[in-house]
Amino acid sequence: MLLIKTTTTPEHIIEVLDDTRTLAARRYLLFHKAWLKHTNTGSSMLDANVHLQRLGMFLQANNLEGCKGEFNNYVLTRQQLDRDVPEDITALACLVASIDGVACTDLSDDGMTRVAEQLLNTGITQHQVTDTVTRVKKKWSASAE
Repeated sequence: MLLIKTTTTPEHIIEVLDDTRTLAARRYLLFHKAWLKHTNTGSSMLDANVHLQRLGMFLQANNLEGCKGEFNNYVLTRQQLDRDVPEDITALACLVASIDGVACTDLSDDGMTRVAEQLLNTGITQHQVTDTVTRVKKKWSASAE
């Protein structure tokens, strides 16, 4: 189990599940679903602009299928921006065991959204999100070998 301590006052303690031997298969699936959305479409204006640039390249090459794909990715990224909870935060929320000692057990879509919003409200930094997900994924890769 990983612990994240926020740098805010008051400090918040977030427990993150990182062992696939004890991680519920549902959490594992939800994590990968959210992480795949994040890595494929992104969740920032920079990501949206990349899709627009690629759309332009496909348009110049007269590649209609490529245009459709990039347009769809652009729309998905903009929807993420409007949602207020980025997919990388949602992915991490799927692995959160508790926040300040309160268990996070509701694995429904609404439950994961609530946990993601709680994470954002703790003051967790983007670096902490990225670092934690990277550490978890590395541990999973090492244990698969």
